[in-house]
Amino acid sequence: MEKTTVKFCGFTNTDDIQYALDCDIDYIGLIFTEKSPRCISINQAEKLCQLCDGKKKIVGVFMDQPKKFVDNIIDNLNLSFLQFHGNEPYDYCNSFNQKYTKTLHINNPAYEFNIINKYHDAYAFLLDTSIGNIKGGTGKTFDWSLINKYKNKQTLVNCWSKISIKENLSFAKCVFCFKSRNNIHSRSNFFPKFL
Repeated sequence: MEKTTVKFCGFTNTDDIQYALDCDIDYIGLIFTEKSPRCISINQAEKLCQLCDGKKKIVGVFMDQPKKFVDNIIDNLNLSFLQFHGNEPYDYCNSFNQKYTKTLHINNPAYEFNIINKYHDAYAFLLDTSIGNIKGGTGKTFDWSLINKYKNKQTLVNCWSKISIKENLSFAKCVFCFKSRNNIHSRSNFFPKFL
């Protein structure tokens, strides 16, 4: 079995980065949207990236920000890829000439997965639960049977349960963990095309 690729996300301080550097993970995610309580400034991000010193790849997480804002982050940080977590259209995501993932917010059983076809250059897709106006970080999972026909596509599935992780490990090639305030908890996601 191939090694599972792991990303911890939502870092805000140097102590947590130091801890992550000692973990067997591949990516460190930095969140740049003010809609998240884990949002950091470019100055904070520069300090965190300096600590990584090339030991881990860095992912920038964005949500509906102006292109100029994202360009500034790209120009000042050495990001491995971008993650668009909002309602960004294909042309916007593709305009940065960077590898990117696109989040799809699953909010009902009739969700139209055909949107995947609109983002044909995406590196992968993050399928995440949305509840009302809350996009991600809900602690809830959607009905995974909705994506059965997409298992061979470049999709990523959100999971909060260790049982679900174990049951779907053959489907998983990447586990994304998101940092909570006091520890790194078991929110995990799966990227079949990630490796």
